[in-house]
Amino acid sequence: MNRNYKVIGITGTVGKTSTCLMLHKYFLELNENVISFTTSGIYYNKQIVQQEITSTILLDKKKVLEILNKYPAKYIVYELTAEGGYVHAYDKDIFDVMGLTNFKLGVVQSFKSDEEYLNGKLNLFNITKSKHKVLNKNSTMFFDKVEDKESILSYGNFDSDIYTEEFKLRDGLLLSVKLNIFKDFIDTNLIGKLNIENIECVASCLKALNILDEETFRKALSNIVIPGRLEYLYVNKRHVIIDSGYNGVECLWPILKNLDRNRVISVVCTYNFDKEKEITELIKTYRSRKGLIFKFYSRLVIFTKYGRYTGNEEEALDQMTSLIEGYEIIENRIEAIKYAVKHSQENDIILLIGKGDEIVAVNNNTKEEYRDRDIINTFLGGQL
Repeated sequence: MNRNYKVIGITGTVGKTSTCLMLHKYFLELNENVISFTTSGIYYNKQIVQQEITSTILLDKKKVLEILNKYPAKYIVYELTAEGGYVHAYDKDIFDVMGLTNFKLGVVQSFKSDEEYLNGKLNLFNITKSKHKVLNKNSTMFFDKVEDKESILSYGNFDSDIYTEEFKLRDGLLLSVKLNIFKDFIDTNLIGKLNIENIECVASCLKALNILDEETFRKALSNIVIPGRLEYLYVNKRHVIIDSGYNGVECLWPILKNLDRNRVISVVCTYNFDKEKEITELIKTYRSRKGLIFKFYSRLVIFTKYGRYTGNEEEALDQMTSLIEGYEIIENRIEAIKYAVKHSQENDIILLIGKGDEIVAVNNNTKEEYRDRDIINTFLGGQL
């Protein structure tokens, strides 16, 4: 039976949500109805259907079908976030394209071994039979074990179907990329070299469906904001990187290690976790590693509070500052951003960590609604 919709599944280690939302933006540029199921939310065209999505919701077939009936779409983009043990929850025949962003060992902590993690991701990737598969050839360990290699459209290496010929940086930040299938550079405000893989994955999935149009692709990536992900602004001769804090060390490190630490000012939330989750040790490790990054890659670190999650903020602050000598503590986030701007110079990089695209923050038990990008724009506009 012919269907009147196409389904793209995206799995991998990092970049799944970003890749899904880039695809979503592309279909918006095509003026087609699209719905995307991601861990940052469920999006229908320009509408937010639901935020704070968990793996449980994405695996609930009944819930997903209810949403699809209410929001009919020509294209469905789906983030496969659960691992191999839940592969039965996905319909083997539903996906027209299955894409892998990348495969990295040592990033995910919830598996007993690297082999278990590899097999889990392979199970997810292999559920699509006799249809298109999009695979990052840089992930050689994964590529060697994938079934039905004849159905694979690859990207990443120079012997793949789509690869990056060249990319341009502005002061160490990725701002434009050239793929071998396009005529010229595509400008984007998605920063960091990890985004090259995401961009290639998007182009590959669209090519697999035979719907890749260069002009539309260019428009889709020219001005895109991924909720909860790295966002770049250039205001009043300052570079601003806004990050929700969910991206982790693996996303921040490739950016910061290439920059002059004397140019970086970091505004960091001290607590951004849910103590109900049984990940206390992981959180401590994560904070210590992040603290190490800020120690070596920032000339000024300002610790602030966000208040979106519950937790022991004093313990969190101790964990974050234990490796850092010389820092400021300004609990009100708006005042902390103002302080960062006041102490910045032309060509500096202001790194805002821990709130991202979220609107609501809590300060002294009072809810405040604002976006980091609006606050930084106001202060850098001279309204200090």
